[in-house]
Amino acid sequence: MIGLHSVFEHHAVMTPEALRVFLHEYAVSFPVAIDQAAAHGPIPLTMQAYALRGTPSLILIDRRGQVRKHWFGAVQDMAVSSAICALLCEHSTETSASMA
Repeated sequence: MIGLHSVFEHHAVMTPEALRVFLHEYAVSFPVAIDQAAAHGPIPLTMQAYALRGTPSLILIDRRGQVRKHWFGAVQDMAVSSAICALLCEHSTETSASMA
C-alpha cells in the first residue's frame, strides 16, 4: 500500500511540511508520495493520469500494472479485502494453470 498526496486545492497551505505533520498526528505507517504538480492547471499529474476526482480515492492495481478497481469516497475495509482476495485467487489460478 502506498499513499499519494495530491494537492488540487489550497496549494499555499498543503505543503510537504503540512503533510509530515498530518502523517505524524494520524500515525500513518505506510509510505506516502507527493504527486507532481502539473505545468498548467491545478490538477497534479498522477491525479490526471488516473482520473481521480478527489479524496479519498483508492485504486487497486494488479500484478500486470492494470487498474482493476477504482473507488471514490470512503470504502469499507471488507470491500477492499474482498477485491484483493479476488485478485490473489486469479493469480493463484493462473499459476496453477501454467504449471499443469
